[in-house]
Amino acid sequence: MERYKAGEGNGDSNCSTNYVTKETLLKSGKWLANQRMARKGIGTCKISLEQIPPLEELGVWSEQPYTWEEYYAFERYKTGEGNGDSNCPFNYLSKDVPALKLGKRLVHQRSAKRGRKDYKISVERIRLFKELGVWWEKDNYNYNISWADTFRALERYKNGIGNGDPNCPRKYVTDDTPPIRLGNWLHLRRDLLFRGDTSSFVTDNKLAVKKIRRLEELGVWCNIRPWDDCFHNLEEYKAGEGNDDPNCPGNYVTKGKLPLKLGNWLQDQRKAKRGSCKSTHKISDDHIHRLEELGVWWEQPDTWEKYFSALERYKMSEGNGDPNCSINYVTKDTPPLKLGMWLSDRRRSKREGKISSERVRQLDELGIRWEQPDTWEEYFSALVRYKAGDGNGDPNCTRNYVTKDTPPLKLGSWLHCQRSGRKGTRKRKLPVEHIRRLEELGVWWNRNNKGGTPQNLIYE
Repeated sequence: MERYKAGEGNGDSNCSTNYVTKETLLKSGKWLANQRMARKGIGTCKISLEQIPPLEELGVWSEQPYTWEEYYAFERYKTGEGNGDSNCPFNYLSKDVPALKLGKRLVHQRSAKRGRKDYKISVERIRLFKELGVWWEKDNYNYNISWADTFRALERYKNGIGNGDPNCPRKYVTDDTPPIRLGNWLHLRRDLLFRGDTSSFVTDNKLAVKKIRRLEELGVWCNIRPWDDCFHNLEEYKAGEGNDDPNCPGNYVTKGKLPLKLGNWLQDQRKAKRGSCKSTHKISDDHIHRLEELGVWWEQPDTWEKYFSALERYKMSEGNGDPNCSINYVTKDTPPLKLGMWLSDRRRSKREGKISSERVRQLDELGIRWEQPDTWEEYFSALVRYKAGDGNGDPNCTRNYVTKDTPPLKLGSWLHCQRSGRKGTRKRKLPVEHIRRLEELGVWWNRNNKGGTPQNLIYE
């Protein structure tokens, strides 16, 4: 550190964290950072009281000093690259010599303002940053932009690229100076309204209602419509797309001029009835009665019989007597059933003891296998045939090779898995006996060892 101060440091011993000496390649910067953390009691490093004075005499600072040079650097950024916005990105470096890590510095000031970590910030410094236009919370990116200015920007969006629709994407940012994160602002308004929090609109409730009405009149959909309006949409869904079933999917959105997340709303009604809704929403006995009359179910109905019947049909047709369909198999019913996924869930339920013995018996009688059968011998025999046929004496088929058997075997993919198993990169390691038989057949384990002798390959 003394040599650094006398040489590259130009009298300053505080080297950067990534500094490494040129002679001995010592990570001096990292070592110095550890000394500072040890003095603060952070991390596993320790520093004694005797070691602190020599560092201080050398000119090492324990807290990052804040200088007027940095303040003016923020001002230069604001009037230059920032286009009027002093909130630079985290990785921004100034063009000073040496360069100042302004972005990182700004993050530390915000952490200090929130009382996080060991950072400190004075009231005077907070005032200076506020005058520069720095925002302290992520949601307050448009710190000094009023509600009225943002609303006017939303009107301009609707009349311009929105083509009459004010509901801009969440990532949309205006071209104003400074830019306005309009999409994020609109998303936060919806979220606050959904939770019944109007504090961000204004403390006066009457004025808050006025602002909400202005958003709705502009065409913004907020998903806070009256309960009866949502119920009416559910009736329309039942009579139309639902085919007499009001239980729409959770991601269903209406197609009207003001879209409504009807599936999300219906899920909230179920949560409210169970008392598990995180929001302040409640559901009355009258609302429960009306939804039940419409045909809404509160708990997921048991679909065992429907899927079991589909599995029987699969066995008699496409399965050719075998009910064990693949995990991605989907029936041709209307609506289609994800039968393979359902069967996989039943196997997992049996392993976890969450399926009744009666249902296990039914599946056993149908011919369901609970564990994946050991097909190693089947694939090995196919590899032997490949070597004698298409391989012309070489068993190392390409990874995408598929046999012409019925059903076809993904032999190339299987061989790749054997190599991974031998290397120990898969959960199931390859037994020594399998390794021996594959090597005797002429299988190589690494591309670098093509043509190597099997005896040497096993000890690589």
